[in-house]
Amino acid sequence: MTDGDPPSPGQTVGATVEEPRVGIGWRAGHVLALSSLAVTEPVLSVLGQNPTFFVAHGSGPGQVLLVAVLAAAVVPAILIPLELVVGRLRPAWAWPLHLVIVGALVALVAAGVVDDLIGTVLDDLPLVSGPLTVLVAGGAGYGVVRAYRHRPMLRSMLSARAIAPLGLLAFFAFAAPAYELLFPSTVAAADVSLGDDLPPIVMVVFDELPLASVLDADATTIDADRFPNLARVAGDGVWYPNATSVAGYTHEAVPAILTGERVHDENLPPTPSGHPDSLFTFLANDYSITSHEELTGLCTPSLCEESTGLEETSGFRVLLEDLGIVAGHVALPAVLEGWLPTINDTWANFGQDPVALDQEADRLAEDRADFVEALGEFDRVGEFRAAVADIEATPEPHLTFIHSVFPHVPWSRHADGSVYPDPGNPGLDDNVWSSAAAADLALQRHLLQAQFADELLGELIARLEAEDLYDDALVVVTADHGASFTPGTHRRLPAEETIAGLMPVPMVVKPPAADPVADHTDDRIAETIDLVPTIADLLGAPLPWVADGVSLVGPEPETHERGIYARGETVSTDEDPVDLTPVVDHIWERFGVGDELQLYALGPDG
Repeated sequence: MTDGDPPSPGQTVGATVEEPRVGIGWRAGHVLALSSLAVTEPVLSVLGQNPTFFVAHGSGPGQVLLVAVLAAAVVPAILIPLELVVGRLRPAWAWPLHLVIVGALVALVAAGVVDDLIGTVLDDLPLVSGPLTVLVAGGAGYGVVRAYRHRPMLRSMLSARAIAPLGLLAFFAFAAPAYELLFPSTVAAADVSLGDDLPPIVMVVFDELPLASVLDADATTIDADRFPNLARVAGDGVWYPNATSVAGYTHEAVPAILTGERVHDENLPPTPSGHPDSLFTFLANDYSITSHEELTGLCTPSLCEESTGLEETSGFRVLLEDLGIVAGHVALPAVLEGWLPTINDTWANFGQDPVALDQEADRLAEDRADFVEALGEFDRVGEFRAAVADIEATPEPHLTFIHSVFPHVPWSRHADGSVYPDPGNPGLDDNVWSSAAAADLALQRHLLQAQFADELLGELIARLEAEDLYDDALVVVTADHGASFTPGTHRRLPAEETIAGLMPVPMVVKPPAADPVADHTDDRIAETIDLVPTIADLLGAPLPWVADGVSLVGPEPETHERGIYARGETVSTDEDPVDLTPVVDHIWERFGVGDELQLYALGPDG
């Protein structure tokens, strides 16, 4: 049989041989072609569509490009030299080894296809789906190897596809959302002048804090016993009990707060390239700015005196480790993913101590097109306190923005801030609460940690008072989104059953003392995207861009669209306002009322 491919050295053209002998150059091309299908394409697809991975690692354009090249080159860079070395040491083994490599790469491709096809059907039967995936993938690998040996057309097709990695790299660089990271736009301060006598501004965004968690048993007031500091700011300013978030995941919810814009485009990088108009660009001409961002990087050094969002949050070694873990989760069949560190709900430091990282069970394996969204962090409390310690009175007006990944999971803090061993999230399967007991345990732990978040807010207020800033400051306190603790529901995906937990969030605006408040509760329909227009209104200057949000100062608009975005879809609600009574009633029925230990009991007679 003639092999139909260019002859290898020493092979006679047109010779009939028992086994085709493909030249080493073409073998390398075939490895490139198959590895691009098995590894490069899925990894670059996930990373390209999820630029937050790079933001969380503080990666600049050079590192982003290097990671893309590594994703395309590492596997062939290992396999091709391996074939060369074996061919030199044991020439008779070279061809069988090449066939094994071809079969293994084909099996990886097939396993991914099989996982996608049967995952939704047999996901709850791992003892069936795992072996079935391995069996089908192995059969596909064996079948393709037989065809590869005897069908010149298949080898020719692989030869033609050898340049695929270059095309994938080009697509990653120029067509995917990661383009904004490789070629960041220049962002400058807006052409706005706000005048004189400007107040200091402090804006705090807590993470994953539902409004229902902070309400009294009557569901109409903030519980001043459990959350005295939030209640105090509300008493000094205006509380919007009908405020809701517009996005269910942090990397979209926080930019929406800072820009006043809804999520219009999927997978925009949470950077100035993706969001060129923001509170930071609006104030940069008149304010010095300190921004403490966790998962976003909207405040560049050209706008902010200090910004943690664009700093490198982990070393390049950690970036490479995380890249390898991501590649494993994407490329390996689901049955083998248990060998890898769990990604859970973190953007970085996947291989580190899981107790120190967010532990949501929304694994990458659930959907290869979706990534996880929250930043893996080490010392959330220390980061918040460091941000508070940086606040001081200055001659010029100053903005302090703090996004704290708190009281977001992991829940490991008592109300006084003391730490208990984190047991993980028992009863949370694929981010769905499997039972009422599991959901109530999580709710109990969440409420305790939320109380400590209020303690941290108290430390912020004390710092402002110590610097003689509180009275004259414009203070904004809110949360990026909530969470659902209803059995049988996904804790973070919007649906009819989860809207009451996900959408309503605490939102308080305390104007400077020079702007007295007539009514401390405003029942109008409000959204987190209304905060930046409200700040602009209080400062007496219009925003230089058209925002989706509206000012909360003055008359309420007749109509106000409401919805919450997550994973490519917006779930709208006609509830006006959202009825929180069932959620609040459940909290108080399960955990009762009484002394300071009430949250450690369960049930009215606990």
